[in-house]
Parts: sequence; structure tokens; C-alpha cells
Amino acid sequence: MEKIKNYFSWLDRLEGSQYQLKVWRSVALLAMILAGTLGVSTLLLAIKAINDFKAERLVLVPALQRKLEIPAQSYISNSYVEAVSRRIVELQEQWSYNSIQDNYDELFKTYYSNKLVELTKANLISTDRFSYVRENRIVSTFDMDDKKSEFLWCEKIKRACALIVGKRSIFINNNEPYSEKEVAYLILGQSVWPDENNPFALKVSRVKVDDSSVDPYMNMKKQLEAAKKGVVENEN
Repeated sequence: MEKIKNYFSWLDRLEGSQYQLKVWRSVALLAMILAGTLGVSTLLLAIKAINDFKAERLVLVPALQRKLEIPAQSYISNSYVEAVSRRIVELQEQWSYNSIQDNYDELFKTYYSNKLVELTKANLISTDRFSYVRENRIVSTFDMDDKKSEFLWCEKIKRACALIVGKRSIFINNNEPYSEKEVAYLILGQSVWPDENNPFALKVSRVKVDDSSVDPYMNMKKQLEAAKKGVVENEN
């Protein structure tokens, strides 16, 4: 009888062990399923993060004092084109005989392409502009016409395009009015990856200025419309 009791006791322990084994197997299977789900989710999030990184860039622009989102593909936003273009025209049009050279230094260092830098420097040297401005104590101001000005990405030529129109006022001997005239700018820029030397993700390849034709606005407006259609003379 004692042997029979021991036998059934052993069977009970065996059955309990088998039950525990089934429980642990179920727990292990559930853990594997959860781990697999977590792994897939992590992979999907990683892929999304990579795609998001490729889709946009966040650029800190010190001169503009705000964070701007710059698409990493073949275009940049109109608001960004406007911000940079306004700054370029401000540097070219808003100066005194004490600040004009600093303005051009900023244009060369931050905004202009290498080719445009060399062409502009050659022009400044040939006209001896800085000396002339200092000798006559010239001051320039500029009032932009927001209704006539335009800012956009010209898809046909893969360039940022800006038409800026305004009134330039020139003073000599510090504050004596000398002239007022309408001025129109056509600015074209290329989207580039930002770095510490160029945080603006844009390099200007062309700046055309009309301050002498009968209608500077219409002259540059026609050239802007041509650029929208993919036509730009001598644009590299």
C-alpha cells in the first residue's frame, strides 16, 4: 500500500512539473511575441526617423533670430527665400560711409557664391566705390514695396527667385538729400546643405539691379516671369 501511495505521489509531482513547464512555455512564447512586436515597432520608428531626417532640415539662422525649416530636397520655402533676400537687399541698400564695407563683407562671407563674390569685388575695385562713398560721406536708405515684391522657388530652373522693388534715397555730406529713384532687384539662389560656414542653406548665384531704365519694376518682372518658365540668360 505504501508503494502505491508513493507511486501516485510521484505521478502527482510529475503532472505538476509538466503543468509548470507548460506555463513557462506559454510565458516564454508571450515574451517572444512581445519582444518581436517591440523590435518591429522600433525598426519602423527608426526608418521613419531616417526618412524624416532626409525630408527636412532645421537650421538656426543667427541673423534672423529664429528657427527655420528647410526642405532637404530640391526646393526651399517662399518664406525663407523672402527672409534671406530681404537681408541681401538691406545690406546692399541700407548703409552709410562708415558701414558699407562691413555690409559687403557680410554678403561675401555669408550669402554670395564664390563666383559672385569675385565678380562683385572686381566691380567695387574698378569703380573705387568705397573711397568715393567715404569722401562724399554718402548715406543710402531703402523703402521696399511689398505689393510689387515676390519670393518663390522657381522649379523650372531649380533656383530660389526673388523680385524686390523699392525706393532708394541717397544723401551726401551725411544728410543732404541727393536723389530718389525706384530700384528693382532680381535675385537667384541655389539650395545647399547648411554647415557652420553657411548656416543659411542658400547661396546667391545672381543679383541683378535695375536703377536706370524707364520702368525698373517691369523690366525685372519680365525676367522673373521668364525664370518661372525656365529661361535665364547666362545662368550657370
